[in-house]
Amino acid sequence: MVLVVDDEPANLELLARLLKSDYDVRLARSGEKALSLARSNPPDLVILDVEMPGLDGYGVCAVLAGDPVLRDVPVIFLTGRSSVEDEARGFALGAVDYVHKPLSPPLLMARVKTHLALRAAIDVARREKQNADRLLEVVLPRAAADELRLTQRVAARRIDNMAVLFVDLCQFTSWSESLAPEEIVPTLHQMFLEFEGITKAHGLEKLKTVGHGYMAGAGLLSPTENPLYDAVRAGLDMATAVSQVVAGWQVRVGVNAGPVVAGIVGGERFQFDVWGDTVNVAARLASVGNPGVVTIPASLQPLLEGKLSVRRAGIRTLKGKGDVEVAEATAD
Repeated sequence: MVLVVDDEPANLELLARLLKSDYDVRLARSGEKALSLARSNPPDLVILDVEMPGLDGYGVCAVLAGDPVLRDVPVIFLTGRSSVEDEARGFALGAVDYVHKPLSPPLLMARVKTHLALRAAIDVARREKQNADRLLEVVLPRAAADELRLTQRVAARRIDNMAVLFVDLCQFTSWSESLAPEEIVPTLHQMFLEFEGITKAHGLEKLKTVGHGYMAGAGLLSPTENPLYDAVRAGLDMATAVSQVVAGWQVRVGVNAGPVVAGIVGGERFQFDVWGDTVNVAARLASVGNPGVVTIPASLQPLLEGKLSVRRAGIRTLKGKGDVEVAEATAD
């Protein structure tokens, strides 16, 4: 839609005749009316006279430039003022073009077509950037995505106190053997959606899914007072939520906290990941824990005292680690 603003009825009539065959045209005889129309239905372009009673064209342009919804609308000044100073003032206020009266219809139509095409191209580029940003935040933790946009890289780093959470769906293989892919994939999708919501609610970052397993971290790139507590709380909520996806489903959850190394690996299909003994132990705990609880190393139990219900659960043999005393956090 093209908004034409001029206090002379004859000028409005002429411009309406020129434009209406190609564009939806709205007319305003004052600056105040122009702003009212623009706010109620933002135009694609404004053709604006300068000399008008009340709020003149420069004032209208300044208001449009300061409005977060309207500031990107291109403004073409159409005026009898032809001095260099007048043109400079118009461009300084944000106008994209300056057409002199008396009007040359072919010149005005060419300018309108050019600026509408440019506006359309800018809108397409903006949408593509927004889509790329959304995709980037699907692939990377938000803080890593922000760093990549700002510096064109994500620095590898050591994080001294991160909690790593692994969730493993119990008896998935036997459950899936009797079902078609059309049933398995949507169900897993729903489960992971539930997990992602819980992850976000507790301030964790999703790291990845591996088959029917899920991995997330607390204190990864954004500091938190007690990463272990946040991760255990998230794990307990996931253990509860999974039975709402499929009745009878259970998960084993392992959480460990300590130092990790984090960074991006890969080229065409890169991934942000974490490595270290903290990660390995968390994965092993998920494989040996009891369903419906969160299994942690017993050495970390004091960090949860007075915050959650935690009890010693004996010795478990972890692959590559030997016998380790563990504790279990429960929702009650």
